[in-house]
Amino acid sequence: MSYEPEFTDILSIDASAIVATPPGSDSPQQLFEAVGNALSNWESLELELCELYCAYLATKSTSVKRSYGCIASSKGRLEMLRQVAGETFINERERRECHLKALNTIMKLQGRRNDIAHGIVENKNINSEYLGCLLYPPDYNSIKNFNTLSQFNNLQSAKKPISIHDYLKSQYKYVYNSVDVANFGNKFWLAAREVRKVAQAVSYERLWSKLPKLKGD
Repeated sequence: MSYEPEFTDILSIDASAIVATPPGSDSPQQLFEAVGNALSNWESLELELCELYCAYLATKSTSVKRSYGCIASSKGRLEMLRQVAGETFINERERRECHLKALNTIMKLQGRRNDIAHGIVENKNINSEYLGCLLYPPDYNSIKNFNTLSQFNNLQSAKKPISIHDYLKSQYKYVYNSVDVANFGNKFWLAAREVRKVAQAVSYERLWSKLPKLKGD
C-alpha cells in the first residue's frame, strides 16, 4: 500500500522572508494587532508540536511534556522533534521523509516568527518620502541587516535608477507590513491545525489502538 502524506498543508507553505513593496500599513496599530495575532498563533503551533512529540513517544505523560518544555529555544525543541521523528519511523522511509520535511518547513516558519517578534514597528521615511508603517530589523542585528554601504554601492554601480524597494532590499533581509505579518500568522495557524490532526492520528496509532479491548467492545 502506498503511503499517503499526512502533511499536505504545511508542505505547501512558502516560509521565505520578504521585503515588502511600499507603501506600508496606514498606522502602527494595524501592525501591532497583526504582530499580536501572529505571535499568539505561533504559541498555538508550539502547543501542538508538544503533542506531536508525545505522540511520537507514545505517551500522555505530563512529565514528558514538561521535559520537552525545558528546552529553552524553539529551534532546540524542533531539532529534538526531528531526531525523535526519524527514530519513530525508522522503518517507514516515505513517512519519515514526510514528517522531516514538514518539520523543516516549521523550522523556516520559526525564522519568520523571530522576524516578527524582534522587529521594530515604525513609520518609515527615506529621503523625505513617506513609506507608511513597516516592521523591519533593528540596525544592531547584524544577521538580519546587510552591509548596507557595499550593497548600496553595488546598486549605484549598475547605473540604473534605484527604486525605494531596491533600496530597502539593499539594507534589510526582511521588511513586513501588516498584511505580510497577518499572512505569516495565518500560516502559523494552518500549521498548528495540521500538526494537531497528525498528532492525534499518530497518538491513536501508537498508544490507544494498542490498549487491551474492554469486554463487550
